[in-house]
Amino acid sequence: MPPPQKTTSVLPTKQVIFSWKPSDGVDFSYNGRGKSGAFRVISVNKLLQGEIEIWEYKDIKWAQKDKLRQIVRAGFMYTAISHVWDAASDVKADLTESKQKGTAIDIETNSNEKQTISMEGLQDVAYAVKKSTMLGGASFLWLDLLCLDQPNSKDKLGQICLMADIYKHSKSVVVMIGGVGSVHGVENPTGWIDRAWTLQEAVLNRKYTYAYVKWESTYPNPVSEIKGGRSWRLEFIKKRNTADLCLIDIRELLDMADAKLKNGPRIRVVDGMTPRAGDVPRRALRAAMSNDIGVRYTGMWRSLFLRTSSRPVDVIYSAMGCFRRPINPGTVARLEIVPVDPYLYNRSPMYVFNDFCRKMATQKLSGLSFLAIGGVEGNDIPYQDQSFLPMFPHTEGANQFSSNTPPVLTFSGISEWVGFHVADSPYYIAKTDVVFMTHSYPHVVNGALTQRMRAKAAIGSMTGSLYYWASDNKLERVKKGNVMALHVGTIGDMRSKDPAIRFPSSRPNLKGYEYLLFLEYHRQDSRWNIIGNGSFRPNKKWSISSHQRSVFTMGSGAQTHLRLWKTTARNWIDTRRSKLSQNSYGILPVRYFEPPKIEDLSIMWFGKKHQLPRNGPGFRRCVVDVDIKGFTKEGIVREFADKRAVQVVACKSTRPPPTAKIDNRAPQVRELGVYRMPFSFDGWTKNITLLHSKDGLPGILVPQNKNKVTYWVQIWFGRNMMYLLVKNYKNARRQYWDMTPIPYGPADGRTLNKAYGTFEGEM
Repeated sequence: MPPPQKTTSVLPTKQVIFSWKPSDGVDFSYNGRGKSGAFRVISVNKLLQGEIEIWEYKDIKWAQKDKLRQIVRAGFMYTAISHVWDAASDVKADLTESKQKGTAIDIETNSNEKQTISMEGLQDVAYAVKKSTMLGGASFLWLDLLCLDQPNSKDKLGQICLMADIYKHSKSVVVMIGGVGSVHGVENPTGWIDRAWTLQEAVLNRKYTYAYVKWESTYPNPVSEIKGGRSWRLEFIKKRNTADLCLIDIRELLDMADAKLKNGPRIRVVDGMTPRAGDVPRRALRAAMSNDIGVRYTGMWRSLFLRTSSRPVDVIYSAMGCFRRPINPGTVARLEIVPVDPYLYNRSPMYVFNDFCRKMATQKLSGLSFLAIGGVEGNDIPYQDQSFLPMFPHTEGANQFSSNTPPVLTFSGISEWVGFHVADSPYYIAKTDVVFMTHSYPHVVNGALTQRMRAKAAIGSMTGSLYYWASDNKLERVKKGNVMALHVGTIGDMRSKDPAIRFPSSRPNLKGYEYLLFLEYHRQDSRWNIIGNGSFRPNKKWSISSHQRSVFTMGSGAQTHLRLWKTTARNWIDTRRSKLSQNSYGILPVRYFEPPKIEDLSIMWFGKKHQLPRNGPGFRRCVVDVDIKGFTKEGIVREFADKRAVQVVACKSTRPPPTAKIDNRAPQVRELGVYRMPFSFDGWTKNITLLHSKDGLPGILVPQNKNKVTYWVQIWFGRNMMYLLVKNYKNARRQYWDMTPIPYGPADGRTLNKAYGTFEGEM
């Protein structure tokens, strides 16, 4: 018998699809060449000869993005360029000169406008790649303006999904802060730090990201700070007139901007264009480039909040590649992108922001960092109604463009730039204690709650120091028991994790403090609201006993029978160990998109009265009949706008009926609670629908040309509550299950299997 053959994977191959020179006398354009969504690069050697040569890997696309990592590991090297489309004033002057010399590059875009860069700017980068000892000597460049077929929206959409991987796997990143037209000086601010997409461009390959700047020959190199003893050396690349063109690590450039330099210039190139922006955007970005994941996530949330895009939803899409999550919670080394809603531009920015925040909240690795956007000393970033999520400063509707003005929110009735309220502070949530059970809404939260006493700095039985913010000074006038303090986690100092990070020394020292949210329960509306937040340090040891841990929900449609219930579990839901005493419990699933057929109202019973419930059997499969033949896409979306109810039902009998169809002789079946299941349709194929289900898009996803769709349901019997669990993919991750807490009783909802008027007084 011959020995087994060793198999090797075949690497993707590249080919030249076209070349272009300014002397061709036409605008740069693909003219239909290339495969839509494919990965492309530019030859460095050809650029130095005055020619743009586009190479394409037709087999590397978003759905096969692992192949990009394969070719990089096999030795393929490219340098990616980060820049701004709106060039700085001095770069615009250089572009005018390039037009006069005939070396300008006009690029068609899908907005019927042209973007102009220059051959000189590209050649400056190509020369730096060849000469620099830091950039790694790549043979190719990647630049969005040239490697994406700009007028082709399908091509751009495909490559946008790949963009995080493009920057992550590049050999190095060169930041052209003023635009690709020419190298920019360090003394004039640009809009680079304000733009949405430059966040991931700066942080995904942060150890090998370098700013290409113009450094006047009269400036010292290396340059030192007046106090503190730090110094920085810029790598000289070439001479231009009275200046040197130099490379410097982007983190060091940010650090230089926070220092007073001895005989050096004031570094303003990374200050942004927002009037009176101060140090906040720069320090937020510097924190986002830390090696510590908690510091980095906090910095990224703060930086994200300050950015703009012509498409406001891109503020989220451009950042999602920066936040990684473990495939296996026990394996931190293997990381993936946290996915967001796949509807792209058909959702509002607020919807996508909320979807992203809820998924991040389920992550153990600093997933709740967005709570520290405004700081932990007590911040006034407004919360959304009945939610833990902050308001997002981009309130445009779906498919709406923005004016690209600095993002604003309303604070105490006044509309202000959010940068005045984003924290310029080194303190962050270093270790979280509160747990978001899943990404579903209303939020289902497991956390330690204790009473906020009337004394100014008393939390439960502890007294100490409290820095806080509260709406309308509510903490000063609350009645005992009306407000609870939710322990979010322990506060840390960024500077202990990354000593290079600079912050003002005027902030209070919060070492040893705990971060709290203050929640008020409105009995009339049966709901919780956040009324404040702050940092608390007890005079003695921080102590909250295990019996103070509870589960509660927050949001529209949350439970109304109880405001919270005790739990013995810390990270998940607990399990009932006693027999069911009041009712039998089951699920009446959605089986038809249209109103169900009377003859098929069968109930899935999960627990019988007087028996010990078992959570072990797990989920049960349901099938929905969805007949969409003959409908237009718009008609289907309109029909699917209404949600359908998955009902939890109860019956006092130990032998509950198999169906909920009307039968006055059968034991009564009553509705106990519901999950409102959304339907989603966007013309997806079955395979794409499967991908979106894995990424946590809620509800029933309907593929094109299919009339049956599956989903899975379960009742988990907890100690004090039941949990209705719904998932649209058999192997969906636990954090992407939809969860609805349901009380055990009494079963006082409407009766489902009795004719109207026959059940009064029978229970």
